Amino acid sequence: MSDSSRSPDEEVLRVRQEQEKDHARLDEITLRLRQASDLVSLAAALDELSTELEEHFAQEERPQGIFALLGTHAPAQRVRFESLLDEHADLLERARSLVERARVGGADEERIGQDTGRLLRLIREHEHRENAAADDVLRHGKKRPKS
Repeated sequence: MSDSSRSPDEEVLRVRQEQEKDHARLDEITLRLRQASDLVSLAAALDELSTELEEHFAQEERPQGIFALLGTHAPAQRVRFESLLDEHADLLERARSLVERARVGGADEERIGQDTGRLLRLIREHEHRENAAADDVLRHGKKRPKS
């Protein structure tokens, strides 16, 4: 079925499935971050996380991405989606900052580890809010009468 012949619910579901694949890749990187035993491996995993977040957020923010679809599908929820979009810049900045800090000689490994844990928690919370927003739109879409 082409994109133009999908119902709005089908399109949201398709993009939501792509998002879940991205979240699974982020989970794999998270595991490597938690297993990092030194600053070199931590910096490499943080760099990978930063790159993956950048790509993931770009996909979500594109005109056919999840937020555009959700905003069109549920205009009353736009403020909720805009709040989630605003988090993208903060999460990326935190990830990039951690990469730079981990690469600097004499970096405080314990502090970077703590800040990495904090970033991973923020990403997980962000994903939960994104998932809840998409699920709410899909749940309400299924309740609408068919035209």
